[in-house]
Amino acid sequence: MNVVAEYSCSILWFTHCVPDCQFPLETKRALAPMSSSCLAEHFGNYIALTDGETAVLEDIESTPENLSVDTIITDQDERTNDLFIVRSGHLISYRYYGNGERQIIQIYFPGDIIGTASLATGNATSVVRAITDVSLCRLPRERLGVIFQEQPRLAALLFALSGLNNLDLVDRLCANGHTNGKGRLAHLFLSLLTRVRLGSDQNKMAILLPLTQIDYSDVAGLSHIHVNRLIKEMTASGLISVTRNRVEINDETGLSELTQFENRFERIDSSWFPVASDAA
Repeated sequence: MNVVAEYSCSILWFTHCVPDCQFPLETKRALAPMSSSCLAEHFGNYIALTDGETAVLEDIESTPENLSVDTIITDQDERTNDLFIVRSGHLISYRYYGNGERQIIQIYFPGDIIGTASLATGNATSVVRAITDVSLCRLPRERLGVIFQEQPRLAALLFALSGLNNLDLVDRLCANGHTNGKGRLAHLFLSLLTRVRLGSDQNKMAILLPLTQIDYSDVAGLSHIHVNRLIKEMTASGLISVTRNRVEINDETGLSELTQFENRFERIDSSWFPVASDAA
C-alpha cells in the first residue's frame, strides 16, 4: 500500500445524543454516526457532531482536487482566497529567508486545514508544497463566513483547533531554542505521533512520513550532518527506527525524557461552545 492510500481518510462514527462533556475522547470516537468526511473525522475527536454539522462538513469535501507530488498549493506572500482541507496525502509549509535558507513550519496530515493564518492578512504566509500525491478540498473565505453565521459550534471548534496548532508550534519553537539536538527531534517525533493517533489506534507507534533528513534539519533548525548523526544515535539506542517513508517510535518514554513535551491535541475545552444550530 502506498503512502497516500494508507493515509486516506477512514470512516468514523458520530453521535449527538449525549452532551460532549459526558464522554471521554475514546468513547466519542466509538459512538458516532458514519461520515465520509476527513474534517468530520478530525472534528469528531473533540465533539459529537450533529447530523446538520456532519452534512455541512461532508458538503465542503464533496469536490476534492487530486494533485501530484511537488505541487505548490500556495506561494509565500501571494494573495489567496481559499483554505484547503487535506483528504489524503502529506504536505509541508515553509518560508524562505533573504539568505535563501528555508524553515519548515508545519507538516500536514489528512483532516488538517491549511491556510488559517492567511485569514488575518489575505496573503499566504508560507509556501505549501505536496510531498506526496494529495487530495484537497477548497474552502473559500466567503463560505467560511457563512459557516460562522449558520454553524457557530463548528466555528468555535475551528477557532479552538487553530489555537491548539499555534500552541503546538510555540512548544516546538521553545524546544528548538532550549533543548539539544536530540531533544528537538524527540519533540518533533512525539508531536507528530500524537497527531497521527487522532481518530485511530491510541497505541499506534509508527508515523508514515516521507521526509528527508534535509527536511528534518529544516524543521529542527539543525544541520543536515548533525541530524544524520543524531538519528543514527537515536536508532542505535533503540528510541526510533527510520526509513525513507516511516518513523517507528520504539521507546516513547525514552523520547519523552529527552524533551519537555505535552500532548496539546488530547482534549479541547468545549464548555464555552455555543449550542449546535440543529441541536434537539
